[in-house]
Amino acid sequence: MPGEKLLVVCHGTSMDESSKSEVTNRLASVVGGAGDWRVAHVGGPGSMEAAGRHIDPTLDPHEMSPEAVGAVAMRGIFRLVAGTAFGYGLKENVRSVNDAVAEHVARGGREVVVVGFSRGAVGVLHWNDFVKANGGRVTSSIGGKRVDVPVTDLHITQVLLDPVPGPGRSRESTVPAFVNRVMLMQAQDEARPGFENMRVRIDPGVRDVQAAVLPGVHGDIGGSTESVMTRLVTDRAVRFINEESRTHVRAALLSPSELLIHYGNIQQNVSRYTKGNGPLGSKMFRREGVFTTDRTPERTNKTTDLRAFFGVPRHPMGGFFMNSVHKDLFMQMVPWAQPALAGMTPTPALLATRSPLAQMQTTLFARWMAAARSPYLGLPTAPAFHRPSGSFVFPPPTHVPFSPVWASALAASLREPPAEQRPGSSR
Repeated sequence: MPGEKLLVVCHGTSMDESSKSEVTNRLASVVGGAGDWRVAHVGGPGSMEAAGRHIDPTLDPHEMSPEAVGAVAMRGIFRLVAGTAFGYGLKENVRSVNDAVAEHVARGGREVVVVGFSRGAVGVLHWNDFVKANGGRVTSSIGGKRVDVPVTDLHITQVLLDPVPGPGRSRESTVPAFVNRVMLMQAQDEARPGFENMRVRIDPGVRDVQAAVLPGVHGDIGGSTESVMTRLVTDRAVRFINEESRTHVRAALLSPSELLIHYGNIQQNVSRYTKGNGPLGSKMFRREGVFTTDRTPERTNKTTDLRAFFGVPRHPMGGFFMNSVHKDLFMQMVPWAQPALAGMTPTPALLATRSPLAQMQTTLFARWMAAARSPYLGLPTAPAFHRPSGSFVFPPPTHVPFSPVWASALAASLREPPAEQRPGSSR
């Protein structure tokens, strides 16, 4: 219907609408929750949705019974394995994106947002190639009706979350000029074989470009690690999609109490993958200063979770990981917290003296609140987003990570204006 906007969500490898932690599903929930949005999901290569769609197009991954899941797994074993390993089925996903856009056009819509993570983002780039090869037109048959319109009649926004093609696929692509706006985020610390960044060229005709190389690994951007970077990605993507209405995700911000308690847990040094060494990344699972999430009780039982110690509830967006890169950035942001936080490691001696520890925590919160003048200081790392002009390839062959916006700038952006500057003030 006219005025309706379409959000096409292209999931990563082995992920679909039923995946819980993926950023693409969070975006679908937040953005698609508005009344003027319609959401179309495209399951990633190797997902149950993709395998089930091939067997029975009516299968819903949310409502599949255990028997249906077993049947899909048995009959679709090739697609599950080949899709996960090599991206088999990506061409079908491109057709699904095209059909969703064509159906939107048939309903009278013209505004399209396409979001993709990992191979889902690669699928978005392949759809661009598909449209270019089709003479710059969106064509399809929807319900017996032929759709054939110039792609330039549409307003297209694309959010590309760490495009990773995997082994055996081209690592070069171009965002063409018919895309009006594009946001591109890529991870700088992923070291696993087969997870190399795609080199994306942006046509100079693209009107609005935001791009950043973010500290962290592939899963930090996609959501599987549920890290602080995941929250940043979610928040920035929603802001970009809804730039005019300035919609944003309040749940993506951490309160001072959460952040400091999470930092105390970081001292537990629970294993999580980080940038490794060796020909096969043999050290990528080394211990690197990451705290456990309460989604893994077997790990939680081996450590003491300071959230439980201080009675802080679980954050509504799930668990929390912060790798060594995030920790280092956080310590640069809050230098005054270093000596105090170093003492927050929950040793038996500290756990036996709850009052001094709680008093120290309260003091830290008070200082933080005084500096920020806000109940939320946002995220420990907020990289500046590059707005390039002209043609460029991202990431550059040898790039220096973009400088983060430190606490002072971030606090200033969240700070309420002084009383004399507020509307209606008598001063």
